[in-house]
Amino acid sequence: MSDEIDNLRKSGEIPFRPYARLISVLGDQLISDKWIGVIELVKNSYDADAEKVDVVFKDYDTNQVPQTIEIRDNGIGMTKTDVLQKWMKPATPHKLNKKKKGDKRFTNKKRVMQGDKGVGRFAIYKLGNYVELFTKTEDSEEVHLTLDFAIYADDSFEDTGHVDKYLDEIKNKWEVNEISNEIQGEGTLLRISKLRNSWKYQDLKKLSNAFYRMMPPSLPGVKHSTDFEIDLIWNDKVYNEQYFLVSTMSDSSSSTNRFLLEFFYNETATTKIYTLSLHDALPI
Repeated sequence: MSDEIDNLRKSGEIPFRPYARLISVLGDQLISDKWIGVIELVKNSYDADAEKVDVVFKDYDTNQVPQTIEIRDNGIGMTKTDVLQKWMKPATPHKLNKKKKGDKRFTNKKRVMQGDKGVGRFAIYKLGNYVELFTKTEDSEEVHLTLDFAIYADDSFEDTGHVDKYLDEIKNKWEVNEISNEIQGEGTLLRISKLRNSWKYQDLKKLSNAFYRMMPPSLPGVKHSTDFEIDLIWNDKVYNEQYFLVSTMSDSSSSTNRFLLEFFYNETATTKIYTLSLHDALPI
């Protein structure tokens, strides 16, 4: 009967009701590749005032255990309300509204916030299909959220019997752990498995260079915060290959040397370095 009534209507109102595969579309369109996916998640740690971030590639070089990527930080973490009312609501205006209030665009540590569109979490989909989020603040209990993106969409070109659902039909499991399983103190852990891309040890050089470019240069007359450290870990080994340093760049040619000096010491350019967006820190 309702369909017959709808057919007779000449006007009305209707909201968008996206299919769950919208997450797949946004993940692929907003996050261009796997490296940007990792960088976007590290940006979230930066905005959370983390001083230490570990990007860990676990169980590689073995066929016995599925590989995982873990991104762990010691930032301020999230409460249950933060997870349910902000993190689970993509495109939240929370950070953007803070920026609109002038000095509120800064974090508690006076960092310029890197994210303002609330879409950085789609980077997770670019990396893997199964995600566990563990997070807690200093004064709250640990929250554990599980996302299975395989339920959202089937991007294969084979008939797997997948049934497409509307986005609001999929429920994601969460729980509060009275005794923390992963986070001591405060911080956030993202554990990503059923990975969508292959990773090799050699890939870490590109990530390492990108992370290095996130940091303002250590040069006379340039003041910047040094309280943000990123460790890349392959299995249990910290990746410590040499960065493409400014000193080696300046030796490549006299013209390059003049460009670097001019870029670093010009007043306008120095401001750009200090406020460099992590989104601009693309791999070399």
